[in-house]
Amino acid sequence: MLLKRILWTYRSKGPSKLAYMGGKFAYQFARDLKKGEYAPVTVLKSYATGVTPKSYLWLGLENKDPDQYISTPEVFLELNEGYGNVLSNKFVFTEANQDFDDIVPELYGTIEFGTFRPSSEKYPDDLRRLVADQGSITVKPIDDNQGNGFYILSVVDGELEISTRELSPPSVEALLDQLDGYIVSELINQHAYADEIYPDAINTLRILTAIDPDTLEPRVIRAAHRFGSDESAPTDNFAAGGYCANVNVETGEIGEIATVGNDDQRVLHRTHPKTGASVAGVELPYWEEALETVLELADKHRPARLVGWDVIISPDGPRVIEGNIKPGIHLIQADAGLLEEPPAERLLE
Repeated sequence: MLLKRILWTYRSKGPSKLAYMGGKFAYQFARDLKKGEYAPVTVLKSYATGVTPKSYLWLGLENKDPDQYISTPEVFLELNEGYGNVLSNKFVFTEANQDFDDIVPELYGTIEFGTFRPSSEKYPDDLRRLVADQGSITVKPIDDNQGNGFYILSVVDGELEISTRELSPPSVEALLDQLDGYIVSELINQHAYADEIYPDAINTLRILTAIDPDTLEPRVIRAAHRFGSDESAPTDNFAAGGYCANVNVETGEIGEIATVGNDDQRVLHRTHPKTGASVAGVELPYWEEALETVLELADKHRPARLVGWDVIISPDGPRVIEGNIKPGIHLIQADAGLLEEPPAERLLE
């Protein structure tokens, strides 16, 4: 029966509706069975619902209605078609939001063919001097990168220091020589609550807005909080091993962190798995301000109908570091399927 269900899922939804599978459905199904990372029955059940085993377990689909879940990021690309470069390209995003200069991180410049080019005459043309002036800066690829190639440059005891996920970070000289197509921008310090939960990464919110097809007004429909781990630091990237928890949109209260245990069971944690700091029940500071901020941005970028905004709560309020036209099928469905939200269902039907 499960094999029949798998074939029906593939034929009815089609490759474009299956998470990360594309036209390689049969190949990936056979590969996951052969790898033995998951129990055969888990692989069969996951593919019968049209998702990978990892997604099936993490989302807890065994006890939920899979038809309420988005299983592939492709649907967001289709919905936001034609507007991707404005949000996905970090340089364009920063330039397009100059009127939000108190919210979007300050752009110091770009790195092209190993050479730093300041965005303004008020910044030195030497990156070392810039770091010395600012204390810390971020360096990251202009294009979407899922946390790869992200560097924090800081001055420590008079010397430049690099923070990165790379096991063997390059020297400053080697780093500058190898980079091309990067932006250099302000490092936003996070609020004390985030430092207490996990201090070695920048812990961000992803707040999902939708242009309501009935009222044509922007609405906040989902939110999740990411937290770094020893594997993902200095980022909180979920794909790199970071954690995430649902956030109650009405109250700004963080929920439980979800992980998958060794027995292929979804486990919920009220504390951070590494630091033991309380997570569930923490009420976010500046929550109303964060909602107002992303709604303003959503209204400005109305051609993008569904956007996941990455927000840092700083000691002084919310700062928006980027917008995502692919808001992440795990992050925004950490607690329930996205199609349970009427605006999202109407937009994606």
